[in-house]
Amino acid sequence: MKIVLRILAVLVLLIAGLVVYVQVAWNKKFEAPYPDIKASTDSAVIARGKYLAYGPAHCGTCHVPMDKIMDVEGG
Repeated sequence: MKIVLRILAVLVLLIAGLVVYVQVAWNKKFEAPYPDIKASTDSAVIARGKYLAYGPAHCGTCHVPMDKIMDVEGG
């Protein structure tokens, strides 16, 4: 019976430790400077980006609603 109580006590301590860790680590804030990004107006750069996003990179597959993909691809 003592062994069962010791195992139960260890489990309770482990669970309590996990709960405390999650509560402490829950709201971490990571401060990092935003990069200085500027949009290009060069039509060649825009066309290359469109080609990559809707072609080999498949970005549009997940990040564009299905009804908008046909508008962009010209379908």
